[in-house]
Amino acid sequence: MSRAQPHSSLTDQHARRIAAAIASGRSPVLTPDLDLYLESSPQEIFAAFEGAARHMPPAGKDEKLAFGYLFLLQQLLEHLRYRTDRGYGDATSLIADFQAEVASRAEAGDIDRHMLAFVGGALHQSKIPTSPELAAVFARQDVGDGEGSSLPVDFKSILAGLLEACGGDPFALVGSFAEFGHAMPAEARSALAAGLALSGVPHGRGAAVLFLLDPDPVVRRAASGALATVATSLSPTDVRRLIAVRNWRSENERAEVDAIVRKARAAGIDCAQWEAGNAERILASSIDGAATQGFLLVSAVGRKKRISSILTKSGIADAWTGEPESRRRVESTLADAGMNAPMIAVSRSYLDRITAHNLALSVDRAAPPPLGLLQVAETLGGANWQPVRIDFGDTLAD
Repeated sequence: MSRAQPHSSLTDQHARRIAAAIASGRSPVLTPDLDLYLESSPQEIFAAFEGAARHMPPAGKDEKLAFGYLFLLQQLLEHLRYRTDRGYGDATSLIADFQAEVASRAEAGDIDRHMLAFVGGALHQSKIPTSPELAAVFARQDVGDGEGSSLPVDFKSILAGLLEACGGDPFALVGSFAEFGHAMPAEARSALAAGLALSGVPHGRGAAVLFLLDPDPVVRRAASGALATVATSLSPTDVRRLIAVRNWRSENERAEVDAIVRKARAAGIDCAQWEAGNAERILASSIDGAATQGFLLVSAVGRKKRISSILTKSGIADAWTGEPESRRRVESTLADAGMNAPMIAVSRSYLDRITAHNLALSVDRAAPPPLGLLQVAETLGGANWQPVRIDFGDTLAD
């Protein structure tokens, strides 16, 4: 005789499908039914969080299913953030309630610091600022050994291990810090940026340069101060990156970068040339009612391809560059993207103009673009984007 099965919610069903994709080595795909669920089920952030906490080791026993729930959580949070961008108060309240719930669960000991870090990563990916309440909980859990925001004494050896795990790639290193340190207080991230600059490890200094694009001005100032101390030890690539991001920061912060570059050049350090890059295809979505537009770029990497992306929304909202993949995998990703938002081929000059315009909008808000934009620029090769607004009258005349 068959035994009655417990009720399975849509959240559980989607999480299991995503877990199956992860188990088979495939990336989760945003199907039409999943997209409808994400749009219509904002309250399910609590169920997705609960599912992740229940199944994530060591408390749980199914890591892949836990990551299925985490994927849903991040997507639900991102859809809520879209609603907050449009001024919907209910979305803002729901995000606040969610962060209060996570903070309460962490304080009660129901979730450990690792699960808390995963939630911080989901908030980071969704571009949602951590609430003061949740940031305070994170800080208390992180400083239980009494060290405050100071770095461990063996930081240099820890850094060497992290760099090895990231293949010496400073973008991967700082991206990991940004994802799992999203809820860290600014003081702790400032100590991390300064520690990287002063570590004596070349790739550590390179990673510190990337902290100049941190969303928090406190962290950016800490990185600038530490880099000024070690400016004579920077590499030519570090100098090129400093020059590239100099105008991406607000006008009152540019003097700090100029001082670092001057010290480096006085020590005989030249600016590295941009490495050869390419963009075989550039696809763009239409501009929607919230002034959002997405770009997908395909670049050749030997026999493989790499996808990069830029998302604009009254500024540079997001940017990233993926790992090299097979041609078939890239074509599949582009096809899936076309299912969600029809895209057409555009010219490189169009991409450059739109990126420059949205950079100017970001600078006007004193909000540096995401770190990924610099990586996309390096993937294209010589994409020395500068913030320049598009003037409607001039554009119409052209």
